[in-house]
Amino acid sequence: MSIDKTKFNLGYLIKGEGTKDWFKALGNGWRFSVILICIVLIGFTIWKAFFEKKNTQNIQIGSGSNVTIKQGEQKRKNLIMFVEPYVDQSSNRKFGTGVRGGVRLEF
Repeated sequence: MSIDKTKFNLGYLIKGEGTKDWFKALGNGWRFSVILICIVLIGFTIWKAFFEKKNTQNIQIGSGSNVTIKQGEQKRKNLIMFVEPYVDQSSNRKFGTGVRGGVRLEF
């Protein structure tokens, strides 16, 4: 039985044609999950940066008033997620590219 691998076939996706297909599917699944995690982390970082409420106050001062405002430092630990592309040059003709990501804790 010959299967046309250029068209989508659900049976081939589930059953495959032996162990070689399972190793390939496992590798593709790992890559897909890493890409999906990076997209979720980037989305979460964008959400925190643009849509999270900042600590602000509206202060109205009448004319002739004296106001002293003392703001205490907020001692807060920040968990920062980052993803950055990079280029690596090992010789004049060999370039390597990639993406690094991680979590940084600032306090």
